[in-house]
Amino acid sequence: MPTPSLPTILHLKDVPVGSFATYRVNMPDQAPMRQKVSVVGRSDKGASIEIQVGDEGAASKRTILVRIDLVFKNDATWTPSTMAIQVGENKAMALPAQLPSYGSLFQLIDRNTLGKPETLKVAAGTFKTRRFEPKGATKIAWMSENVPPFGLVKMSEGRAGATVDMELVERGAGAKPVLVGASLPFNPGELMQQMAAMQGHAAGAPRPLKPKPTPKPKP
Repeated sequence: MPTPSLPTILHLKDVPVGSFATYRVNMPDQAPMRQKVSVVGRSDKGASIEIQVGDEGAASKRTILVRIDLVFKNDATWTPSTMAIQVGENKAMALPAQLPSYGSLFQLIDRNTLGKPETLKVAAGTFKTRRFEPKGATKIAWMSENVPPFGLVKMSEGRAGATVDMELVERGAGAKPVLVGASLPFNPGELMQQMAAMQGHAAGAPRPLKPKPTPKPKP
């Protein structure tokens, strides 16, 4: 599923449709992943984004794609109205819009709380950034207005004694929606099986029998 909550200094009502940013995500005890965040639609009332998470490597089928249709309640609150998820090559499935992990996925921050300008070099290039380091939190983020959709260049977040790192590796325009059309109804059991199968151990699937050793011929 999508990784840490993303701080943002850019309001989606001002971000061009098609804008995207791709991050390398390093999590404890896992191989590096890629997370791509794209703005794929907008109306007067809200915006649609897609978040794709998967292994590093262009041909990987271990991907999760989430589409979130957000409603602008005010400048600081974006509420999911409809959501859908696609795990690997399975058909897209609707998600309850009330899932807490997605309701708090985006954090629009006050620019007045940002630190002094810093020049930061990452895989995608060198950017003039300002640091976001909330008091009492274990999160540090470097923000730039030149990196839509959210302005995030790099982030480090502590979790249970470990650290999750995100670093910008690509940004651009022209992103198109991938999850289009109707989705299947939400089925939590099926979704869990899809997630487990993607990890290589499908829930409830029988384990293959070990082949019996071939007897050695008698001398």
